[in-house]
Amino acid sequence: MFLWNDSTRRINFVNDNSIALNAILDKAKLLDNIAQADMNQELEKLTLSIVEKHQKELNEETGIDSSIPETEIKKYVEDAIYFVETERKKKLHSDEK
Repeated sequence: MFLWNDSTRRINFVNDNSIALNAILDKAKLLDNIAQADMNQELEKLTLSIVEKHQKELNEETGIDSSIPETEIKKYVEDAIYFVETERKKKLHSDEK
């Protein structure tokens, strides 16, 4: 246990376990955020390569060049990721009830 004086001159007790638990939860949140960012990057790369492949195939088969700007593809991926994350958060909140 820790003891310290606060501004009102009372002694406060803090359980070591609660501090450790908060530290673990903070680290878990950080790792979750890092993993999520990494997955988002991989999803963006995969989507770009799939779109490029299909554009090339379409051009070879039909002679039509249907290039979609990379910025549009990235925006689409960002929107999809946002939608998935929003739905995931809704599900997590509904599971807590």
